[in-house]
Amino acid sequence: MTSDDQVPQGDTGSAPRAGHNGTVAEVVTVFFVSAIAVAGLDLISWSVPPIRNNLLALVAAVFLFLPIVVLARRGRSDAEYGLKLTRVAEGLKWGLGATLVTLLFFIPGYHLWVTKAAGYQLDLENTSWSRPSDRFTDLGGELLPGELRVSTIDSLLRIEWDPREGPWELRLSGDLPIQQVPNRGRVDEQTKEWSLQGRIPRPVSASFRMVAGGEYHIEAAVDGVAVERDSYRTGSMAGPPPARLWRDGGLRVPVNLSWLLIAVLVQVLLVALPEEFFYRGYLQERLSEAIGRRRLQIGPLFVTTPIVLVSLAFGLGHFLVGFDPSRFAVFFPSLAFGFLREKTDGIIAPIVYHASCNLMVMILSLHYSVI
Repeated sequence: MTSDDQVPQGDTGSAPRAGHNGTVAEVVTVFFVSAIAVAGLDLISWSVPPIRNNLLALVAAVFLFLPIVVLARRGRSDAEYGLKLTRVAEGLKWGLGATLVTLLFFIPGYHLWVTKAAGYQLDLENTSWSRPSDRFTDLGGELLPGELRVSTIDSLLRIEWDPREGPWELRLSGDLPIQQVPNRGRVDEQTKEWSLQGRIPRPVSASFRMVAGGEYHIEAAVDGVAVERDSYRTGSMAGPPPARLWRDGGLRVPVNLSWLLIAVLVQVLLVALPEEFFYRGYLQERLSEAIGRRRLQIGPLFVTTPIVLVSLAFGLGHFLVGFDPSRFAVFFPSLAFGFLREKTDGIIAPIVYHASCNLMVMILSLHYSVI
């Protein structure tokens, strides 16, 4: 692939290859097969726990292996389409450089959006970089009879329980004072403990502001007998917690920085890498081979026809998972991903920038609260 840096505005870059109609048909087919597969996995995941718990890995497999299989049938090497480790230094330079430039505009823009449009407020004092792992992330879902669910959303730890019998008792203790939102139950600041009791079975819920360091410990009992581990759920859609999170007849909720390393690895390996190989590595390059790289140049920046078409496909692919029109907004960062793919002749730069964009939102959201 050539960068076509000297191609005048309005001219065509590299010439289309023979048989380009077949290549376009191949690209369209592969895109819609992948979109149907990903949307189907997402739909099935709501009722099939093994798929739900491994959804990101399954989607990544679709984006990686579908184009590899198609390219192998065409006798083409996947290295031609981005799966190579050449020019890593240049890719890192462009990816990190784009991240720094974006931060200058994204931070004030994000602040205005979440405070003026979404109703959040900046909360630097109570925000903590320490959080539970992704295992506790709230994904939605109905609370089942007898289930005790522990989940997190933004800076809140939420406990929901539907005891089937009484009397019952729910208790939360922590290494730091308990900050409940809103104030229900009994908080003992001296012992750093919160509790709620009742004689009649009824669904109960409580939310707490998470603070840095240590861990929380959750215990529940019915008629004086501790609730078994199989009744607990970590995260709204997950199964029973693993043994490592269990201690003294209750659930441990470690609050530390481990989530951040896991988030970086997930965003790079399970999100950015497979999506960039599929969209920018395979789709964009195959379209460029078929229809050329006709450019619209704006100063040092440019877009090509394949970049725009693939960005439309990127937005459509996201929309088809959940049918949320706001997900079409990924069209705009996709233009930047496509530019970086063309500029560096590889997918290292778009992978770095793609993962960084997702992490920007994730990390900045820690500093805003609805409270």
